Amino acid sequence: MLECGPEKERWYNNASTVDARKRREKWPLWLLVGAVGCQREGEPAARPRRCGDAPSEARGSIRALPAQAYDLVVTRAGTYVVGTARGVMELDPCSLTRRAGCDDTGGAHRVSPRDGARVVDYLRDDGTASACDLARAERVAPDGDANARLRAPYGAQSHGHSAWIDGSVAWLRPGGQVARRLALSDEALGVAFGADGRSLAVSDRAGTVVFFTVPEGAVYAREAVHVRNVYRVALDAERGRAVSVSGPGRIAVRTWPARPSR
Repeated sequence: MLECGPEKERWYNNASTVDARKRREKWPLWLLVGAVGCQREGEPAARPRRCGDAPSEARGSIRALPAQAYDLVVTRAGTYVVGTARGVMELDPCSLTRRAGCDDTGGAHRVSPRDGARVVDYLRDDGTASACDLARAERVAPDGDANARLRAPYGAQSHGHSAWIDGSVAWLRPGGQVARRLALSDEALGVAFGADGRSLAVSDRAGTVVFFTVPEGAVYAREAVHVRNVYRVALDAERGRAVSVSGPGRIAVRTWPARPSR
C-alpha cells in the first residue's frame, strides 16, 4: 500500500525511505500516479463543502416557497424549518430545497422544534396545536406544553438582553437597563439577536430587515430583502447568515452585516 513518508520530498512504500527522485525512477507509472495524490503527513484533511461553494448555493440567495410563509426557525442541526399556509417544511440550508415536512391544509402560523428531536410543534389556522415528525414526514400528537410555547408572546433573548414585538412596535431591553422603542419606518414583525448578543435584526412589513447595535439601539445597517411582509428573521450563527421569510412565499439568505466596532 502506497503511503506518504514523514520527510520532506520523500516517500515510502512500507519500506525504508529513499530519495524521492531515485524512487520515482524505479516506480511503474501506476505507482507514480498514486504518489501524486498522496497526502503528506501533518497536512490538514480536506474540509467538507460549506454553503456558498457552488453558484446555486451562494450567499444572497432567495428562493420561492410553494405557499405563503409565516414563521421560521433555524434548528440545532442547522436546517431551516418554515411554517407555511400548507404546513411545515424543513429546508436544506445550502440549496434551500425541501428535505422533509408535513402537509396540512390547516397551515402552520407558529413553529417550535422540540429539543433533541426532529419533531416540530406548530399552531394551525384554527388555533389548535399539531406536530410534525420530520424523520417520518408525518403528523403526530403535539407536546404537552406545545400550546403554551406556541401562544407565548413573540420575542428573543440573548446574553441577558431581550427583544420583542408589541403590536406593531419593536422593543429592546438591554440587560439591566430600561426598555427602549426601536425606530422603524413600518410595522415590526420579527426580531433576532446576533450570536454574541451585540446586534439585533428586526424585520418589518415594508420588506426590510434593519440591524441595530446592542445595547445602544442604533441602526447600523438596513437591507431591502423582500417585496413586503418579512414575517420572520432568524440567525444562522454557524454560517453567519440572516435568514428571513416573507408573506408572499419567499425565503432569503443574506450575510449578517458586521456590527461597527464603535
